Amino acid sequence: MDNTMRSRPIVSTAAFLLAVGGELYLLRGHLAGLPAEAPIPLLMELFLCGVILIGAICSATPKGWRGKAGCRAAYLLLAGYLAFNIAHFSFFSRLYLEGITTEYPSYAPALAALKLVLVSVGVVAATPVASGPDRREYADRLWSAARRQQKTWADGAAVRGSDADKDPAAQAAQRLRRELTADELERLKRTLLAEPSPEAEGNSPEAADPSDPEAPEEAGKESPGSHEETGKWAGFEGWKGWGCY
Repeated sequence: MDNTMRSRPIVSTAAFLLAVGGELYLLRGHLAGLPAEAPIPLLMELFLCGVILIGAICSATPKGWRGKAGCRAAYLLLAGYLAFNIAHFSFFSRLYLEGITTEYPSYAPALAALKLVLVSVGVVAATPVASGPDRREYADRLWSAARRQQKTWADGAAVRGSDADKDPAAQAAQRLRRELTADELERLKRTLLAEPSPEAEGNSPEAADPSDPEAPEEAGKESPGSHEETGKWAGFEGWKGWGCY
């Protein structure tokens, strides 16, 4: 991309010339025989029109306002010009209405506002800026950003994988998945779920002391559980006799 700072000289010069030329045309009746005791706002406006013409000459090149200092001065002058015209808006609207032939008085304020818009457009267009990227360069930048994002995701996945490899439980689980079939894994899962924990064994009635007189009579008996091979409950056959099929 070309990083050269460039302005829009055609737009800025045309806006300045159109604003000054239009105002001089509307004030032609007052400029023909300008008396010595002319209103101060009118004289000030003519002076500012000369400043705008100087700005049009300076902004006729792609360099525009030629740096930050020129831009600051141009925007300060623009702020002062806008403030001056807004403060005397009704005065200039009355003068512009005398320079046109119309039965609609609202045209004069519209022309005064259009003049301010044209001057603002000229100042902004004369501000040098760097040109934006073209379509090919924009696509290349987008593709580079996507590749960097993919690399970041891949690095994160590699780090998570290395952390999982360092965990003994994760290594054992991976080894079981590789060595056992699906049926063997399901059988192992049922066995682990059916096996009681040591805490449960210590608190269960089967773990009670047989010498305790208050212990239940069937404490020594083996509680029904799951058959390791069939997976059925040990008292399944007994329940059949009670009408449960």
